[in-house]
Amino acid sequence: MSNDALSPTAPTPREAAAALDLATRSTAATAGIGHRWVQSLLLAWAAMTITVVLLVGLGGMPGIITGSLIGPLFAGTVAIWAARQGIRARSLNGRYLLAVLLWAVLYGAALTLGLPGQAGDLGYWLAAALATALPMLAAALWPRREEQVR
Repeated sequence: MSNDALSPTAPTPREAAAALDLATRSTAATAGIGHRWVQSLLLAWAAMTITVVLLVGLGGMPGIITGSLIGPLFAGTVAIWAARQGIRARSLNGRYLLAVLLWAVLYGAALTLGLPGQAGDLGYWLAAALATALPMLAAALWPRREEQVR
């Protein structure tokens, strides 16, 4: 037997609408927080990339050693920081993966092509540093889907 009558504890339509509105605003605020920290991560990654590529290409053996140490230290720091954030914007999942894959290809290509014959060539290493950082910059600065609709 069904009882279609509202229970005495059921919210009024106005209360239900207010609860839904609060949930919508809370979801948007949480997504914004998740997007901002990932955006900060990607911008830091781009800056680290530019620094490391220039160090490796222009700094001789000391630059190669220093650049080789910065990468793992950065990755470890980022892994710990990311684990402590607790939230991540779902809208960045595919964008983040694509940026990391493109970064890895460009970074590997820049070093593979540059180290044998371009050591010390400021023009090559500056272009390589900027090109290598481009996927992270694009992923960080490209508007979220929610922002594109508005």
